[in-house]
Amino acid sequence: MSKLRILKVTAFYREYIRQSYRDGIVSSISPYQTQFEALFGSALLPLHTISRYLNAFPDLEVIDVIANADSLQAKWAEEHQVAVASNKNVVWHQIRHYRPDIVFIHDWMEWNSLFIQELRSSFPFIQKIICYHGGPLEDKRGTDFQAFDYVITASEALRSKYTAFGVQSHAVLHSFDPRVLDLLRDYRSQVTDTFRRDASQYDIVYCGSLFAGDSLHNERLKVITSLVRHGVSMKVFGLMNAEAKNALLDPQSDLYCPTLMELVEPPVFGLDMFAILSASRTVFNCHIDVAESSAGNMRMFEATGVGACLFTDWKSNLPDLFDPDSDLICYRNDEDAVMKSERIRSRAYDFEKIAKSGQARTLAEHKLSDRASQLRDIILQSV
Repeated sequence: MSKLRILKVTAFYREYIRQSYRDGIVSSISPYQTQFEALFGSALLPLHTISRYLNAFPDLEVIDVIANADSLQAKWAEEHQVAVASNKNVVWHQIRHYRPDIVFIHDWMEWNSLFIQELRSSFPFIQKIICYHGGPLEDKRGTDFQAFDYVITASEALRSKYTAFGVQSHAVLHSFDPRVLDLLRDYRSQVTDTFRRDASQYDIVYCGSLFAGDSLHNERLKVITSLVRHGVSMKVFGLMNAEAKNALLDPQSDLYCPTLMELVEPPVFGLDMFAILSASRTVFNCHIDVAESSAGNMRMFEATGVGACLFTDWKSNLPDLFDPDSDLICYRNDEDAVMKSERIRSRAYDFEKIAKSGQARTLAEHKLSDRASQLRDIILQSV
């Protein structure tokens, strides 16, 4: 039986790529496959590692390329005698080389409708060009999404937005890869050892992005600043955009909170992130604004998956994913979050019991292998 070949054109966090080369995890002079395995193997994001599970099916073959890893892509071009004009040019040659039946693009902002049309006209062997997108959908980019055969997104709220644009889409929720638990057992690093030593100081830990802007993390910033203003002991690892930094330092801004700026540590990725989550008393979560009433971001499953007690915002579909009374601690707004944080501070919750319940739920109902099976069905039904 012939396999359906999928070329997954993915993009990693640029800061993760920079850290990996800077810290010697990856060397730009190493062969392409060595660099790829080092980058891909330590990222551990379900969006990327789902390929492992898709490749376990006898009717699929998935090949990944990391389109925004400059040194990696340059090495591929060198090994295949390709002149590098841009990373997009390298991807074009990778498609020509691998001849996929399906091109699955994960970073939609890099690929406009003209490029998608060029791929279709240049490579008639491509049956479908699909896209994953889980963030804000700007009106002006609707035509670019219409260039894809369909879009995979992470919530029903986003799926309905694509429908409004006339774009066929499917919702595949985020999940957790249980392999992380095996990898964590003996994992040590300087950043995680330092955190474990000081972890008891922090009532709440947050790992993730803080981006101000339309449909981004404005509610997240509002809740975190409320917590910090009320003296909650927090540790924050993450990235902030210029808009967020300016708002936190502007006395005229509703988000004015210079103390938060002092709390933010550089972002952590891969096993460093998972180790910090697992060692935390509670892990804060707040969905991106565009999620509206739908729960299900990556952090929910990452935190519960490693056995952390999750402190998350209420969404109407939350009871479909977890038991709000036993699997996590839930808040309704920033005022409620402050009130619940007082209970967290006073140890009014049985953190271990909640964490175990949440982890059991994730390992039973939200495994990456289950999402891979769902995605496989969507793909096969489309060809």
